[in-house]
Amino acid sequence: MMMENQKEAEKKPEISFVIRRAVEADVPDMYAIMEEAAADQTHPDWFVSSDMDYMRRHLAGKGITAIARTEDGEAAGFFVIELPDSDVDELTELLEFTLEQRDHTAVMDTAVVTGKYRGYGLQGRMLAFCEAELKGRDLWYYLTTIHPDNRFSLANMQGGGFEVAKRVRCYGGKDRYILMKKLKK
Repeated sequence: MMMENQKEAEKKPEISFVIRRAVEADVPDMYAIMEEAAADQTHPDWFVSSDMDYMRRHLAGKGITAIARTEDGEAAGFFVIELPDSDVDELTELLEFTLEQRDHTAVMDTAVVTGKYRGYGLQGRMLAFCEAELKGRDLWYYLTTIHPDNRFSLANMQGGGFEVAKRVRCYGGKDRYILMKKLKK
């Protein structure tokens, strides 16, 4: 998850964004945003990038991807959700979920906002869009990971109802909080 600085929103001009489900034509723009985040050396451990195949898999049914664009069409950010498919997911394994729990868990896998549009609350708005897209599915949990020092993303996700479940080393030894939102009471 990438950070968003809430204080920056006060200084920025008002911009309207359109958030919708991503399609194949959005992949190059999403990849460019991911590459920008991966190249950011301010906090190199905060983001783990993927490749275009990863994005295409989620568009082809393995998940849901939201994209945020300005009204004039400029890509501002994207949010990828992995849907359950009974594979052993690293996060569900680290939380010692049963197979049944895994089958009812979606992973809020990647959220990235381009530097130009951080501070506009896009991470939270894309999360809300994604959760609306997931309504009606038999899901019990949403999981995500955030670097413990990324207080902006942490605050965004906690504001969306996520709680820290565990601190772990994952993604090749990177320090992360696993955050969980329980949907099943």
